[in-house]
Amino acid sequence: MKKWLIIGVCLLSVFCSTQVFATDTVVTMRDSKESGVVYVEEEDFHTALSYDDVLVSDDDDVLFCLDPTTLVNGKEYQTKVFSNEEIITGEKQKKIDASLKEKLSLTTYFGYAIQVSDKHYHYTQMLVWENLGYRIAKVTGTLSLEEYQQFKENVTKKIEQYKKYTSWHNQTVTVTLGERAVLEDLNGLVSQLIIPEQIEGWKIERIDNRLILTPTSSANTTILSFYQEKQPQHHGMSFIYQREHSQTLGKFKLDTERFSTVRLNLIKKKDVVVHKVDRNGKGLQGANIGVYEGNQLIDMLETDENGNVTFSNLNIEKHYTIKEVKAPDGFLLNPEVYSDELGTITIVNDKQPTIQSKATTMYHQKQSYPFEKHVEAVVLSNLVKDKTYMLVVKQLDTSGKVLKEQCRSFVANGTQDEQSFEFEGYEDTVIYADELYLNDVLITTHLDLKNQNQTVYALHPKIQTYVNKVGDTYVDTINYEGFKQGEVLVKTWITPLGKEDIVVEPTEEIYSVDEKGSLSVALDKVNLDALDEGKYVVMEQIFDYSQKEKGALLAEHTDTNSQEQSFEKEATEETTQTVEETTQKQDDALPETGEHNAVYLLVIGSVCICLGIRGLLIKKLEK
Repeated sequence: MKKWLIIGVCLLSVFCSTQVFATDTVVTMRDSKESGVVYVEEEDFHTALSYDDVLVSDDDDVLFCLDPTTLVNGKEYQTKVFSNEEIITGEKQKKIDASLKEKLSLTTYFGYAIQVSDKHYHYTQMLVWENLGYRIAKVTGTLSLEEYQQFKENVTKKIEQYKKYTSWHNQTVTVTLGERAVLEDLNGLVSQLIIPEQIEGWKIERIDNRLILTPTSSANTTILSFYQEKQPQHHGMSFIYQREHSQTLGKFKLDTERFSTVRLNLIKKKDVVVHKVDRNGKGLQGANIGVYEGNQLIDMLETDENGNVTFSNLNIEKHYTIKEVKAPDGFLLNPEVYSDELGTITIVNDKQPTIQSKATTMYHQKQSYPFEKHVEAVVLSNLVKDKTYMLVVKQLDTSGKVLKEQCRSFVANGTQDEQSFEFEGYEDTVIYADELYLNDVLITTHLDLKNQNQTVYALHPKIQTYVNKVGDTYVDTINYEGFKQGEVLVKTWITPLGKEDIVVEPTEEIYSVDEKGSLSVALDKVNLDALDEGKYVVMEQIFDYSQKEKGALLAEHTDTNSQEQSFEKEATEETTQTVEETTQKQDDALPETGEHNAVYLLVIGSVCICLGIRGLLIKKLEK
């Protein structure tokens, strides 16, 4: 069975309307316009408290009871500022930490301080107890539980919506000079802040829940703070009133006025102007100029018809570098890096050097025998006087594979230069390619595998030969192809068939040849009478006449077993007559025998038989 204890407000009614003195605080009670009883409980605790009076400190601030379980004992209260953790003396030993203290401050602020009335005071006292863990079970008199619940709902909602700072508090906003920043407060606090028209060169305008900040020329990066107007009755320190074996009281205020801070990062712009010109100072259109912050490209613009470009969005507090990203057509990229501190930058471009070349033999011919040397003659234009270049020439096969390579450094004496490179010949057609370097950077190439001027075509001389007898002598016929027009030296000699012995000293004659044709080499200078009867082979070697002394052999036929190149040496008439006379002498020396007569009779008999057969055939035909 519940036992209800009815006492006065915080049991101070025992003192009636007299003052309560403490060492540093006087607490009084004044009559309330409301009266009745409120029933408070918690677990096994139940009590009934009258609400006939309002507690007031000696500085006219109202006080709220923090311990409904303890009776008043004595008159003097000691006062101190709330710490981050307070223990309420009494039966329940409630603990008030910083979070709960802030909630109690907001409860008294929204419940009573901004809507002062005795009714709100008593309802706020009830809500303070509930915040401390007690429950309001019943209310009688001029107040009602239903009205209290509505009051509680409204105050709780305001506490939940309470924001101490704007939604942009402690943020950093970057603003470029000439532009403005708009700060929108989603917490609805900005309307309660004191907003000056200008701070440290920043113009400020408040429109509804927004702040508009515009930097002037005197503005700099800064931190701006905006405060709510301080109200002593609402802002300040909260105090706790304590006395041994007596109730604990509290006076609550908001710790500080609400405020917000924003960091404004001002970007002051600077302009960098770039002029792009050639060596003669003429503006160049179409160059891409880049601005870099460290190694990162942050902006790139193309020069106009006068070769100009302006970067006007650069942060004056940062360091940038400027360099060319793409050169205009027909010009070399300028690799130099410039500082933005120059303000105005002139970038000079050199023309793209050009290469013209022609590859030939040493004798300025496009067709080459394998043994002939080649010359690559290179003409360079658009050079810069006194600059050092390196020219690389490569000999390639028709697939593009590098066979040989030469390089040479030279200092340009003017805008044009000529260089010549000599290469050993090659057995197949070759193409020559050229590369020009400046400061180890490739700036121009000249390579086309189908370019006839860069090609030297290989010749492969071939011959086919055979020997015929013409009249009283022999003629060596040579069919040839793969030759150059000009003179050749033909060397011939004779060997026995199947042997390598030279039986007739070699002869040499000079002939004019085309690229393809036939030569007839008469062997009339060869003393054939000196040859013994038998078969012989004619050998040939053909030399480039201009290269003969260098052993420039073009083609040869040295097959000692070649039948097409062979001829037979027959016996002469004098030799034949001598043989016949010798045979006749031998016949005269022999005695006659029956062998001769037998031969004669055999011949006569054969003739008679043939005549007889012929006669029989004629008669048969006549019948």
